[in-house]
Amino acid sequence: MYQEDIRLKVEVAFFGNFIELREVQVEAFEPIFSGQNAIICSGTGSGKTEAAVAPLVARYYEGSVDNDEPFLLYVTPTKALANDLKKRLERPLEVLSLSAGIRHGDKNDLKLKKKPNLIITTPESLDVLLFKDDPALNQIKAVILDEIHFLYNTQRGLQLAILLNRLRKKLGRDFQWVALSATISNAEDYIHFFFPDVEKSRIKVINRPSNRGIEALICPVSSPDKLFNKVLRYQPSKVLGFVNNRRLCEEITESMRKYTELSEYIFCHHSSLSPKIRVKTEQEFSKMETSLCIATSTLELGIDIGDIDLIVLWDVPPGIEAFLQRLGRGNRRENKNKLICAIPEKTKNIILTCLKFLSLYNQAIKGLLPKKRPYQLYGAVVQQILSLIASQNGSYRQKRDLYEMIKFLGYTNEQTAYELLEELVEKKYLRRHDFYLSYGGSEKLYELVDSFEIYSNIGRFGSEIKIKDRNIEIGRIPAENIKKIQEGDQFIIGGKFWEVIQKRAYTINVKAAENIKKPVNITYSDEYPLNEAYMVDYLWKIIHEENPHSIFNNGQLAIHKSVENLIKEKVQELSKICQIDQIPVVRYNDRYIYFTFAGELINSLLSYSSNGGKIEADEISFISNNKFDWDKLKTLFDRNEDFIYNQLKSRTQRSIYQELLPDRLQKEEILEYWRNDESLLSIRKRLIESTLFPIEKAEDARTLLELSTMP
Repeated sequence: MYQEDIRLKVEVAFFGNFIELREVQVEAFEPIFSGQNAIICSGTGSGKTEAAVAPLVARYYEGSVDNDEPFLLYVTPTKALANDLKKRLERPLEVLSLSAGIRHGDKNDLKLKKKPNLIITTPESLDVLLFKDDPALNQIKAVILDEIHFLYNTQRGLQLAILLNRLRKKLGRDFQWVALSATISNAEDYIHFFFPDVEKSRIKVINRPSNRGIEALICPVSSPDKLFNKVLRYQPSKVLGFVNNRRLCEEITESMRKYTELSEYIFCHHSSLSPKIRVKTEQEFSKMETSLCIATSTLELGIDIGDIDLIVLWDVPPGIEAFLQRLGRGNRRENKNKLICAIPEKTKNIILTCLKFLSLYNQAIKGLLPKKRPYQLYGAVVQQILSLIASQNGSYRQKRDLYEMIKFLGYTNEQTAYELLEELVEKKYLRRHDFYLSYGGSEKLYELVDSFEIYSNIGRFGSEIKIKDRNIEIGRIPAENIKKIQEGDQFIIGGKFWEVIQKRAYTINVKAAENIKKPVNITYSDEYPLNEAYMVDYLWKIIHEENPHSIFNNGQLAIHKSVENLIKEKVQELSKICQIDQIPVVRYNDRYIYFTFAGELINSLLSYSSNGGKIEADEISFISNNKFDWDKLKTLFDRNEDFIYNQLKSRTQRSIYQELLPDRLQKEEILEYWRNDESLLSIRKRLIESTLFPIEKAEDARTLLELSTMP
């Protein structure tokens, strides 16, 4: 069959039902079909999946259609997304006499007699395939990496980068690749992280920002019940509400289920629920026309949950990427997203919360994203060394061979590799053979294999307790809760009341509660990450634009009448207090409050340094007992990385492999955020170049103090 005939056949299979192709699909087809590697950045629902798969299928169709071997590998961050992709791709592939299959912890289509032509998997399951030297990978011609923003600068992302390098060595040749995302700040940085040794000029970068409008309302809300009841009763609609933590997810779900007529339409989705419960929730929510699902970041990725009529953000997301991902789950039937930015009545500062929503909305309209240079990480390097040795039953591997696996990263050298290996010997995961300069498995390595942790770089704050109902796992909660939960107690998980019938060391057996009583509050003390400093830094910048009121005139934005005039007045007042390169300082109760708009991390450092170790800071300001010596700011930033390290370490989920790193590399790894987040570097530069501006007018001081979230 001629190439043009194949191309036409594939285009009909994938795009035949569309009146016209999306821009990203038109732009991507030719370069990918001709063999170029590509990175595609395009909005959620823009058709970028087909933009990648169709030209790859067309390119490798001949010679693969009659071959019972996979030729295309699709790597996605989650099992739920893998399941969803299979459903999406099955029909066009069937038209072409091809098939898609899943390979992850819950399903293995590679066991089928007829192997799928396209394997959809996760980084962890790709690790399993390489660990077992699975022949299913032998004929792979191309790889698609989905939702790469989710893996960028993470241990799982580094694991994937090393796995792809191992796959290349296994095949003895290069493969074509296409990477996909809806939110990328700088494509070159992403390329460098996942493919550090490729020639950048040979990669096609396709950037098609979303042109869907945003119809947004920012409004204070007295309670979630009032908001969601009003929305659901006003007209039949499917609503997705995002919150920033599991505790709040449970509270809102439970409070909404009190309304009997609505209870069967209310769903809950977060990371502590078991995968089976989450999949069931996604399926049931997807089928309904009128329903509400309260979710954390677990539903930010593009799983098909049907057409969402309204997105509700209950409080401000931690940054612009989360804002865009949540917004992108909105209705794909129309060319706009409908959004309510809800300001909870209990919020510390209604004015500041509203301004932060304004900052995110304006960033989204203008397509602005904070840049983070590629991090130099090591945790997944440890995991890959152990995985490679374990895959050969712990047999000795020469030190140089182990180094060659990670040499392509560019920032590792033989001395660092040796340091890692010796640390693993010290901690009983490896043993050294001095004569042959090689390393083999030790007792703790086999424990990782037996527990299946050998494949995973997923970070955790600590151990967890399993919650089971008749041997079916409902979910897991932090182990810190075990002491306060007793037999007969009730608690809420998944928006439902459960009664404890048996308590063991790491398992609690429960049954559905019948006579409801006051529940034990589950503690989730591990979910308060730092908000992106870029959010308040950008707010400071737009307040000082030539026309600060332009922030209210972008797109289709409305602010509820109860706060609209107040917010507009505050923006006007703030814009007149000082210049953008000045730091307003308010003398208050014989202390000094510096309004930096620099984010919590930087302000905590400044407060800590000026108050003898005591921290009084929030995102926009810090308190000092004495006048701060601003001229020493640069020196302060340079010499206090120990403080930054301890602050970040306490707020970061870490994998078991990061814990195995030498202390030096643990510190270096965590400080990558401080050293390579360009928004933090820019903020530090702004502060250093700014001058202090003492506030003398009482009304100006009052305007600034009204923004503070500190007592």
